[in-house]
Amino acid sequence: MIEVDPVRRQVVEEMHLRPSPSVDAPTAMVQFLLLQTQAGTQRLIRRLEGDAQDRRATRHGHFSCDGMDFLWERHSEACTFTVVARVSGVGELCRQLLPLLDPIPGQVLRAIKIAVENDPVRIRNLQQEWQLNRSETVAGQIGELQFWSNFRLNEEDGFGQLLIKPGSMGPNETGRAIQQLQELGNYRNLALLSLPLVRERESELARLEERASAIINQLAGPTDDLEILDELIIAAGEVAHLRDGVSFRLSATRAYGQIASDRLESLGARTLNDFQSLTEFTNRRLLPALRTCENFAARIGDLALRIEQATGLLRARIETRLNVQSGELLRSLGETASNQLRLQHLVEGLSVFAVGYYALGLLGYLLAAVPIAWIGPHKTFQAYLVIPILIMIGLFLRRQRRKDPIDREPDV
Repeated sequence: MIEVDPVRRQVVEEMHLRPSPSVDAPTAMVQFLLLQTQAGTQRLIRRLEGDAQDRRATRHGHFSCDGMDFLWERHSEACTFTVVARVSGVGELCRQLLPLLDPIPGQVLRAIKIAVENDPVRIRNLQQEWQLNRSETVAGQIGELQFWSNFRLNEEDGFGQLLIKPGSMGPNETGRAIQQLQELGNYRNLALLSLPLVRERESELARLEERASAIINQLAGPTDDLEILDELIIAAGEVAHLRDGVSFRLSATRAYGQIASDRLESLGARTLNDFQSLTEFTNRRLLPALRTCENFAARIGDLALRIEQATGLLRARIETRLNVQSGELLRSLGETASNQLRLQHLVEGLSVFAVGYYALGLLGYLLAAVPIAWIGPHKTFQAYLVIPILIMIGLFLRRQRRKDPIDREPDV
């Protein structure tokens, strides 16, 4: 026997998720779509004493309780509970089921009664009771199976209604068709969760767009760049906060909307008599909502990009001005250094005469001890030595300046 890799086991189990029940007429079904955590799902299963069936199950499972079959499946943020029973009617099933579920952990996003009937009399009675003969009724045909629903909430009990006539379709195929119909409705509702949020945050986005436009328009004229930069940074923070608050929901809407479209296409439901078709109903209500959410997400992205571009432009302008100011300051420092160097050279030139004067004075004291007969009059001899001494001192200072690179005139 080969060793089964845990990753392989997960991949194989993923392909067998979403178990569909075997349904034969007459059957009553109820399905709930609950927004709840993993812990909430496990609490509900333990309450119904279904955890004894398979304690390892974390994604899906099935169990029986009080003559009812429960099928559950865990999604990323929601869980579906499907209850199947062979009772006299779906009303009887709800009377038995609701006391067991009360209170339901989490938020009920969708709850629907499903009646599977082949008896024409019972079908007519349910159509009359659930008002499925009106113009807004949605009906269709999948193979031999026919279905009717108005996709409305019953104000008395909070349930939607779905009537199924399987005809000659087998129990397994009927179960799969009902499951596909339910998945379409579930993913449609999950996709529409963003719409109330978008409508709620619409005014906030409009305010940020108006504010950003006003700030960006100021860049065309003389303004305080640092003050505008502060305003842009604050606006960018508010846009980031808005995006953080809606990004998960909008991303989930894109995914759920795509899945709902795929389910609708795979169903291939045909129109039934002159009722509204499932495709018409879904496209007329779901697609505009998805486009609204997509537009909202695109506006947030566009606003963030505009603020980012304006911030980059403003920073470039500030940096350019700082560079110009730095260049002017360097030139000013260079001119100051050149003037200081020229002044230093002037002082050194004057110092040649000062040193020469003191050197001649010292020489005069030395010459006083020399007889006049040897060199002639002392004053005359000192006059002869003035020019050579000055030349020697000048050459010495020039040589010292050349040795010191600091004294060279800077290049500006």
